Amino acid sequence: MWRVAWAAVFATLIGMAGAGPDSEGHPDGPGTAPPPFLSPDASEATLGANSSSKGERSRAAAASRRTCAEAKIRCALRSGCGMALQNYMLGCADLMGGRVDHCDEYCKNALIALTSTEEGHDLMDCACGNEYCRETKARVEVCREEVLAANSDTTVVSCSVAHWICAADTLCSTAIGFYDRLCRRMFIGKGCSYRCNNSISILQRQEKAAKLETCVCDGSEPFDCQGIKRNMARLCFHEFDEEEMEKEEEETNEVDTTSVSKARLDSAAGIHSGGNVLWLTTVAYALSAAVVRWGAAGT
Repeated sequence: MWRVAWAAVFATLIGMAGAGPDSEGHPDGPGTAPPPFLSPDASEATLGANSSSKGERSRAAAASRRTCAEAKIRCALRSGCGMALQNYMLGCADLMGGRVDHCDEYCKNALIALTSTEEGHDLMDCACGNEYCRETKARVEVCREEVLAANSDTTVVSCSVAHWICAADTLCSTAIGFYDRLCRRMFIGKGCSYRCNNSISILQRQEKAAKLETCVCDGSEPFDCQGIKRNMARLCFHEFDEEEMEKEEEETNEVDTTSVSKARLDSAAGIHSGGNVLWLTTVAYALSAAVVRWGAAGT
């Protein structure tokens, strides 16, 4: 039911209701070629520069024959892509509406996550059928360079973006959901259970989780990114940072031993004092005994 609702929502947004022969959603629509960033030719060139895969080029060619209305519905019907599409439409609303002329961080991240999926990437190659679609794509052109660079296999992104990319993929989203639920003790440094370790192993096997391995913590994450990385390395992978170990050793060596030393000194002083008292007592006893003997002899 929700899939049908998604399709209805996006059909309304792109003006498919009552589509006529000149509309984007109509099979006899003009299918006007999109602007450079999102055009079939531009995508072909980009794919050729990044990869020589014939499969990728054929997929782009197939997407170029698909209208943007069809591409949006196809994306919306998949949970991961549908969520990324919703984030894009909300995060990039000002840019698409012409109220701003720059690609802000939220809009850029939403586009990165959206175009990381197969269905979302098809939106780059689809054919517009109305002026609104063409104007929207032209405005989003400003995000082109950063979005394409971030989706490159060799690009290192922030851990926030890496999570967005994973969440946009159905399998990766499921895997990271198990990881979040089963590794809570590891997050706070309490331990790494078998189930947590297994969920990490499953997550690492997901294609769209690759950037989580190399991502950098930039402070934008809604969690202790650096702390979790350290805990995972130490508790789950048994990797120890030499600098951290040296720091912990220094902290251990700097434990205040003043009270212990004082106790030892007091104990030693007590023993020494007790010895003096015993010696004086012995001397006094000997003297008194001698006096008694002298007195007895004189009598």
